[in-house]
Amino acid sequence: MAVSRGEGEGRGPGVGDLPELLKVLSALKNEIRLRVIAMLSEKPLHVYEIAKRLGISYPLAHMHVSALKRVGLVEEAGVVEVDGRRRVLYRAAPFRLVLSPREIRRMVGEE
Repeated sequence: MAVSRGEGEGRGPGVGDLPELLKVLSALKNEIRLRVIAMLSEKPLHVYEIAKRLGISYPLAHMHVSALKRVGLVEEAGVVEVDGRRRVLYRAAPFRLVLSPREIRRMVGEE
């Protein structure tokens, strides 16, 4: 597997074929998404807080969090009430990315 979870870390992205790998790599190719993962690895945050810390709009922050969530790199961590509004908290899903020439050969059918 190119992307996997460590033992006891629950479910998460598992990349067993080339299309799945390309989705994960595509999600990671953006600097803002890498910053989101870094922030969420420290503590769960809601999208408004992510947007504020990054100095970007809420819709843009939401788009990046959603893209990371779709590939399993970010997950929901609960709900909080902020200023009378319900906010979903997100956290970085524990994952490990291991990519080698051998793994790529396996995925493209050369092995």
